[in-house]
Amino acid sequence: NLLLSDKARADSIPELEVLADEVKAAHGAASAPVNPQQVHYLMSRGLSPQQAEALIVEGFLIDAFSCLTDIDLKGVLATRMTIHLECELKR
Repeated sequence: NLLLSDKARADSIPELEVLADEVKAAHGAASAPVNPQQVHYLMSRGLSPQQAEALIVEGFLIDAFSCLTDIDLKGVLATRMTIHLECELKR
C-alpha cells in the first residue's frame, strides 16, 4: 500500500500463493509513504516535488493494474489515474 498523506489509512489483506513445486510459503503486506529518496532523485533530474510524487504513484498503480486481464478496464483506469494525477499537480 502507498500512503499519500498523514491521514491515509490502508487495510491490507495479505495473500498466500503456493505453487506445486514450492516447499516453503510466506505472506506479508507493507504500507509506506512515498520514499523521499526517490522523490529527491527525480527532483535532481529536473522534476518538481509534485511531478516526482505523481510519477512514483503512477508507477505503483500501473504495477497494480498489471494483473487485470480486461484491456478496456486497464485503459479506463489508466486514463482516470492520469486525469486525477494531473489535477493534483495543479493544486
